[in-house]
Amino acid sequence: EAMAMGRPVIAAHACVEALVAEPEREILAATVADDYTRCVDRLLHNPAQARAIGMAGRQRVLSSYTWAAHMAVFDRHLAGCPEPQTETAA
Repeated sequence: EAMAMGRPVIAAHACVEALVAEPEREILAATVADDYTRCVDRLLHNPAQARAIGMAGRQRVLSSYTWAAHMAVFDRHLAGCPEPQTETAA
């Protein structure tokens, strides 16, 4: 939700790996407390970078995680399916 609202996100490496998001551009990854501290400090001291990461994350959510994005994948799969056979009355 934070990414969808354009907020910069710091998440555990394992979580970042599960997302379709580009680390360091759309989301920040951390492993231990010191990593989180460094990321927070970096964002607080560089508001322009914080805004850029937040907005890039938002764009990622809009392009990859909306209903429309998920349905587009589903539609592509359906497009490859054969047309159903209809029975004709004899």
